[in-house]
Amino acid sequence: MRLLLSDVELMKLPVKAISEIIEEGIFKVSSKNGLEFVAADRAMICMVEFKLLPTAFDEFEVKNDLSLGLNIETLSDILRRATKKDKLVLEFKENRLITTLEGKVRRSFELPLLDITEESLPDISQLEFSSKIALATDALVEAAADVDLVAESIVFEADENKLSIYGAGDISLSLIHI
Repeated sequence: MRLLLSDVELMKLPVKAISEIIEEGIFKVSSKNGLEFVAADRAMICMVEFKLLPTAFDEFEVKNDLSLGLNIETLSDILRRATKKDKLVLEFKENRLITTLEGKVRRSFELPLLDITEESLPDISQLEFSSKIALATDALVEAAADVDLVAESIVFEADENKLSIYGAGDISLSLIHI
């Protein structure tokens, strides 16, 4: 497997957001669906679905479908080191994910794959949803940052026409409508 992504932000921001919710999980890579991550947090309060289609990559070489069990926080820490001018290369070798940031200098990081099975993760097949919302990752990151100014927790409310995100502190309130 070799994946090359010129726009590292397509991975950097979503993985950062995911790492705030989920500690470890399985990234699936297939020539048909691209790079996918679907998981819920241990308390089954929040679920994440992330997909990057093969067309998002400059190179997408996948011979066999792969499941990569990873520590999401470690991956996020590595991606945090990337600049906007860096290219991201992901390679699978000898039960490790080689993550390379190519820019003015070439930096490589080897992540061991975790022995994670689908059965050891929260079962999301039992979840039912009354709403489906698609939004840009940066809008979600900004909304969370706004709420973080005044509150320790964040609330999401959805109806047919809008998504409201809010949080309240002792005397302050942050309210975002998307």
